[in-house]
Amino acid sequence: MFKRPYQTTIIFAILFFGCFADWVWVHTLHPFVLWLVTITTLPLGGAWIFWGSQPELRRTFRAWLAFTGVYSVWWPAAIFVAHSIGQEELRASIANCGLGGMFLI
Repeated sequence: MFKRPYQTTIIFAILFFGCFADWVWVHTLHPFVLWLVTITTLPLGGAWIFWGSQPELRRTFRAWLAFTGVYSVWWPAAIFVAHSIGQEELRASIANCGLGGMFLI
C-alpha cells in the first residue's frame, strides 16, 4: 500500500476530512480517533514537503500542488488541536488567518 503514495494520500485525506467533518458537525467519533488521525497528518505531510523540496521538483506545478494539499490538511488539524487543548482564541486566529495563508501559497 505504501508503494503507491498518491492512492495512500487520497485515502488518508478522505479519512481525515471525514473525521474533521464529524468533529465539526456530528460528534460521534471518540476523541482518541480524532487525535490519532490528526497526529498522523504530520509525518504524511512532512513526507510530501520533503518530496516537493527535492531540487528537481522545487519549482514544478506538482510540488506546489503537494504543498497546497499539505496546507489544506494541516490548517484544520491545527484548528482541531487548538480547540482540543482549550485555546479558543488561538483556534479563532488560526481559523481566520488560515485562508490568507492559503492565498499566499
